[in-house]
Amino acid sequence: MKRIFFIPLAVILITHATGCGPTRKTHGELTKRYSNATEDRLTSIDKYIVVEGYAFNPDKASPPKPLLAYQLPTSVVEKLVYAFYRNDATSADIIKSLSSPLTISKPTSDDDFVIDNRTTFNKRLVFSIRNESFFPADRIWKLTVSVTKTDTMPIRFVSSSVLATEFTNVDVGKLAYNRVSALDASITGGLGGGYSNSSKNIDASGNEINTENSTATNADNLNSNTSTSQNKNTGSATKENNSSSSLESKISGTVGYKNQFTTNEEVALKQRYVKLTGSVKENSLSLYQESTSGIDLSGSVIADVEFGALNSQQNSVAAKLTFQFRNLKTAAVFNPVADVNVKQIVVAYPNITSDISGTISFKGVVRKVEKKDNTIAESDDKVKFIGGTTNLASPETMLLLSQKEITPDFWYLRNSAGSPVKIQTPFMSAPVDLAFRSYDDGQNFILWLKAQRALVVAAAGQIGGTVQLFPGAGVAATFTVNEINSMYIRIQ
Repeated sequence: MKRIFFIPLAVILITHATGCGPTRKTHGELTKRYSNATEDRLTSIDKYIVVEGYAFNPDKASPPKPLLAYQLPTSVVEKLVYAFYRNDATSADIIKSLSSPLTISKPTSDDDFVIDNRTTFNKRLVFSIRNESFFPADRIWKLTVSVTKTDTMPIRFVSSSVLATEFTNVDVGKLAYNRVSALDASITGGLGGGYSNSSKNIDASGNEINTENSTATNADNLNSNTSTSQNKNTGSATKENNSSSSLESKISGTVGYKNQFTTNEEVALKQRYVKLTGSVKENSLSLYQESTSGIDLSGSVIADVEFGALNSQQNSVAAKLTFQFRNLKTAAVFNPVADVNVKQIVVAYPNITSDISGTISFKGVVRKVEKKDNTIAESDDKVKFIGGTTNLASPETMLLLSQKEITPDFWYLRNSAGSPVKIQTPFMSAPVDLAFRSYDDGQNFILWLKAQRALVVAAAGQIGGTVQLFPGAGVAATFTVNEINSMYIRIQ
């Protein structure tokens, strides 16, 4: 009987892994905002934040400097030289014209009646913010500063330079991700088989002759035969044949495969946060800002604000009629009375009786570090976010607009008794005080008046044929030379 034995083929797949260690969820360490956080909503936050403010007039932009001839292209300079040649009498005059700044005279209005609107004002508000914490790791995270008008004067907030949100981008850090994929496979196998055969011999009498079979195995020779005989029955002829055969075969081997793939990814982490934004209401202005990791909001916040008259209230705008005398001189010579004409200018301004002030209030969130505050990195901090509003018994105030800067100054021509000189135009039912909106307008007129005092007395105070001047209260009803010499310009 043949028996065949098989050794099973074993195939082992060892590894197909992602990563270099146990699979787990990982996060960045340095780019973390904190290790642990809680929040606390307080009624007052004044012991952590202090805000103060003041207002001043912004600097006016300087007018552009006039150009000189040598700053212009050559082709333009050639035309300038030709133009100066036609107007200037000598070469010296041409050289002087070329070396003088090139300016264009501002055109003057020929209207006899105009309105000078002075109902809007520009101010620059500065808010100083301080972090009152004793520990350097604590910082102001979010802050809203508001200023509210405290009086009932007809002035309102019109606009602000921070209405458009200003954002800032900050580099938070870099996030790197490494992935390693490996495949390692091996195959082992073995095949073996054996064969054996034995036979018996029978004598002439039909009796079985016992034989012993032996099996020989030779690793070097796959086939070997051995024959032995033994006679166990005495006196009889015997024949014994004992044969044995064996066969064995083995096959074994190993096949291996290994592959590794590595991927590296790196992403720059950025954060955009609100550096400054604002909102305007009729009686208040609010400014909001926030920070990011490592940035405290201590410092100054500046906002250019426009104020205007509140026209919805009755009598909120006052109007003052002023005068400007034109054509007083030709070159260096004062013109006669008949050549002078008058321009009427109505100055409009807010009708207020006191200064305009505002109350400062704020609300914010403070990032207070309770543990791990001795390191610069914030990723290991145990923090508490404390939010609240100001609750001071005496809130901080700031002067927004003073009455003096809102109400314009007017200059008056006064007689020897100190009373204003009167003026009446054809469309007036009664004379009014002769007022000027600027010192220059009043000074130019009084210089002409005193230079042409004889002509003014002869014309009985009539100027340009349509305008009538009156000496004013406390003096003679008609002009005299001495009275004109005693007149002066004074602000009200």
